[in-house]
Amino acid sequence: MMNQLRIPVVLAITFVMVISISCHRKAIPQKTYIDAKTDATLTTTVSADTSQYTFGTVVLGKLDACGYLIKLTNGSTLEPRGLPDEFKKENLKIEFTYQKLEGLKSICMKGPIVKIIKIRLTMQ
Repeated sequence: MMNQLRIPVVLAITFVMVISISCHRKAIPQKTYIDAKTDATLTTTVSADTSQYTFGTVVLGKLDACGYLIKLTNGSTLEPRGLPDEFKKENLKIEFTYQKLEGLKSICMKGPIVKIIKIRLTMQ
């Protein structure tokens, strides 16, 4: 009689464990962000790699819709959100950390849209 009860109990425990493990997923960090140009409220996925400073130069985009951009030392361009006013100067050399904002679209389309986390004048 005990063996007959043991098998269903073991199967039920195993089933509950499998279901609880398979339902546990790592949450993707998301953030609500208000686009300064359009005042649109957007929910975006935020990548979390901000461990090292990136070097670049602040440049003014050629189109009115672009505003200030950051030209990286490798030649690529970023569209910053949250660039402090004191860093909005043409050809200013900076080092900064950032988070890439996934899911945002831009009229400028010069590069990935990023949120500036830390920024300072370059020490180079």
